[in-house]
Amino acid sequence: MSKFKNFIYTNDDAISEEICKEFVNYTNDNLDAIEEIQEHTKLVMKDIYPTEKPVDFGIRMQSDFTYFWAPYAVCSPPQPLVRKVIEVIMGGLREYVEKYPAMAVATQNGMSFQDIKYHIVRSGEGYHAWHSEWTSKYPDQNRILVWHISLTSHENEGELEFLYHDDRIPAKAGRLILWPAFFPWIHRGNAIRTDTEKHYLTGWFHPIDM
Repeated sequence: MSKFKNFIYTNDDAISEEICKEFVNYTNDNLDAIEEIQEHTKLVMKDIYPTEKPVDFGIRMQSDFTYFWAPYAVCSPPQPLVRKVIEVIMGGLREYVEKYPAMAVATQNGMSFQDIKYHIVRSGEGYHAWHSEWTSKYPDQNRILVWHISLTSHENEGELEFLYHDDRIPAKAGRLILWPAFFPWIHRGNAIRTDTEKHYLTGWFHPIDM
């Protein structure tokens, strides 16, 4: 069942726990190959952007492990799993626009997404700084909405916390969350403190330029 609060959309059963386990198992089974390619990507990004910190490009090897399905296509999962993610994300977007139809005015040519990022957060890791997904530092990214799918469940740790909304959304396998990319939705991922791993998918919607 989906719900809205403070322009934050949640659907607790967007993906079944069985499919979430398929994602996690696939990633764990291919982790060595993913890490090898990711390390190469990290070095390439450093050569292209020598003055930038790796964290600015979602490659946070020192704090949590992230890899892209696209555009880098790093050991992407089987197509049925990819198609399921796309179906869920687009279904959430449709519900969001139906709830807030003025978005169709603000994005007259529609919206799309390009990147699907897979995160693994281990004990003591993660990106805990307060931040929003839109920044004037990279205005060309032009992010409108953020999407987030939890693949693992956790109690009393690893919540998605929104600073100005007094809201902590627990990590629950299969839960889809959408929220605006701008500063009123500054947020952070809270730490994993136990000997476990938090797995989730995330990315952004961008306006389509015609």
